[in-house]
Amino acid sequence: LYGIDSEKVRTIVYGIVYSIGGLSGSLLPVLQSVQPSAMWGVMPIFFIISILGGIGSIIGTMIIGTFVGLIVSFSSALLPAAWISTEIFLILIIVLLARPQGLFRGLAG
Repeated sequence: LYGIDSEKVRTIVYGIVYSIGGLSGSLLPVLQSVQPSAMWGVMPIFFIISILGGIGSIIGTMIIGTFVGLIVSFSSALLPAAWISTEIFLILIIVLLARPQGLFRGLAG
């Protein structure tokens, strides 16, 4: 409407996102050891964050990611480590019962 080339902007944004992802992936071995099975511990959390944030909602995913990070941080001081994943899955179940499309409306909703 205002003469902005949305395809060009989308291409630039995707380039920035992939660059940040590549940079963070290359800096990860500096912080922790790398092994093939390292992602299986955090993959369910990534799944929960994307579902709760709304599929395709970047802002919702950022907000829910921050919220889940705070829950994990505060819960680790009070609960045993085995209960933290259970707590996050319970939050997922409660939210999906109340609002199946996620907390934020994404591209799919």
